[in-house]
Amino acid sequence: MAYSWLPVNIVGQSNESRSKSFSVESTKNLIPEVSPSGRTSSALHNWLGSIRRLTSASTGKDRGSCVFQDKLYKISGERLYRVDADFTEVEIGTIEGSGRCIMANDGENIAITTGSTAYNYNGSTLAAITDTDLENPDSVTVLNNQMIYDGNRDRWVVATPGDPTDIPDINYALAESNGDDLVRVYTFNQALYLMGTGTIETWYNSGVGNPPFSRVDGGIIETLGLYALHSVANTSTYMYFLASDKNVYRVTGYQAELITPPAISHQLFKNAGNDAIATTVNIDAQDFYILSLPSANKTYAYSEQFGDWFELSSGEDESRYIMNSQHFVYGKRLITDYRNGNVLELDYDTYTDDGQPQIRQRDTQPINGVSLGMPGQKLVMDSFRLIVQTGVGLASGQGSDPKFFIGTSVDGGRNFDYSGNPYVSIGTGGNYTITVQLDKVLEFEDLVIRVRCSDPVFISIHGAAIHVDKGGEW
Repeated sequence: MAYSWLPVNIVGQSNESRSKSFSVESTKNLIPEVSPSGRTSSALHNWLGSIRRLTSASTGKDRGSCVFQDKLYKISGERLYRVDADFTEVEIGTIEGSGRCIMANDGENIAITTGSTAYNYNGSTLAAITDTDLENPDSVTVLNNQMIYDGNRDRWVVATPGDPTDIPDINYALAESNGDDLVRVYTFNQALYLMGTGTIETWYNSGVGNPPFSRVDGGIIETLGLYALHSVANTSTYMYFLASDKNVYRVTGYQAELITPPAISHQLFKNAGNDAIATTVNIDAQDFYILSLPSANKTYAYSEQFGDWFELSSGEDESRYIMNSQHFVYGKRLITDYRNGNVLELDYDTYTDDGQPQIRQRDTQPINGVSLGMPGQKLVMDSFRLIVQTGVGLASGQGSDPKFFIGTSVDGGRNFDYSGNPYVSIGTGGNYTITVQLDKVLEFEDLVIRVRCSDPVFISIHGAAIHVDKGGEW
């Protein structure tokens, strides 16, 4: 056999197995996309960058945000702020503490829970809720103009309609099915979910009794609870959460569906703490569940439409993604920076995160005789070619001649070799016909190729091919 070009499936999700020899496949800051009529059947496109729109007056970290009466409200440090459409910041008042808050609004009020003191903002006045019947809730949600709070143990309570500060003692109830501690109350698709440590119950607003809620027959998710208070988020179709077994599930109706493949499950079991924070965002008609793990400094993302998992990071150190929460308001996708409460806009034409590098990386599936149609054969490559969008260079500065940094691993992705000339140009501005190719002679049984780019340019990877011949004996 002479050297031949053979296709390599470079597009894929993150799939780092317990066995590196089996799979170290990973995708970072690139969105997998499938198309029946594209240049190839699938591609990896650049995750959106972010531009700073507001520098927070507070020096404290972001603690939560919401949209209320078509305006963005956020808690930074110990202050509640309103952010107007011109990105001016108006201080509302004090929210004591340092932990993450949960906010819910009924159109006339924002109720805020901190795990100790709860607060209410009615559009003009911010004040602590002093009703002694309220049991220091960790969470709040709203359904049919009624604020709902969790209480002690498995108790929960419904406030007087239209008045989040009035907590009638007769409106307390129990999450009845198991007796496990109630972690969070959450509403989705006109149903109330009581999310405990070991079970999840579904209730609806029946209008009967005190409180005027009834449990849904068959609406109990047994042997599955909520692991992380702030890991719950929803799209229009599904509610997502990090469960007590440290896997991610989604719910529509009264059934929980496991969406965590074995490799991601292994990573979450190792890395997820109960400080996990989630949000959702829609980009190019794809809905994404974004799960950040602060204690592990990692962020994972899941595509609802395609079922792919991948990773997000920010900065040269590739730490957890900068976003804490996301809201579509003022015609923009606005996010809060978890470190400082700054407000940023997700932007298609920006390829940094608030000026920090956004490193895009793809580690391929193992390339070997089996994947190339020659099972049992040791191989020799002399070139690796990428099918990408070329000619993306900027007019000047970093990114004027953008490059991929390409490494090769023959030991299951444990070590990558960048000898020779690992920098491969993807084209100065307008240079659309450049061949993007790594020339390197290498004998292998199993090969993993890592493609990285830190230049602030648009990246779109469509396919790849490897130039190989038969190698020596095993």
